[in-house]
Amino acid sequence: MRLSSPTQASCVKPAFPRTTLRVQLDSDIKTNVDIAILTPAYTLATPVWGGRLDFKLFIPVGGARTQIDALVTGALGPIGFSTQNSISGHSAIRPRSFH
Repeated sequence: MRLSSPTQASCVKPAFPRTTLRVQLDSDIKTNVDIAILTPAYTLATPVWGGRLDFKLFIPVGGARTQIDALVTGALGPIGFSTQNSISGHSAIRPRSFH
């Protein structure tokens, strides 16, 4: 198709109009850790190689809690959207026996 005048060229509209996408992400991470280390020990009464031999055991006890909050907002042209999500988890630290 051939256009004969500049006025006809200005009347032609694109098949897909130009659209703007805007996205905003807001997130928070919160962690609380409560931990204690128990250290029972035993020292032998008889000298070993000229010194006193002792045994110590370190036992971590406690827990951790983590929470992640996320919010996504945006717009695609005149259409707005928003979504929000929250994830939380808890982990306990306990003594384990190895076999």
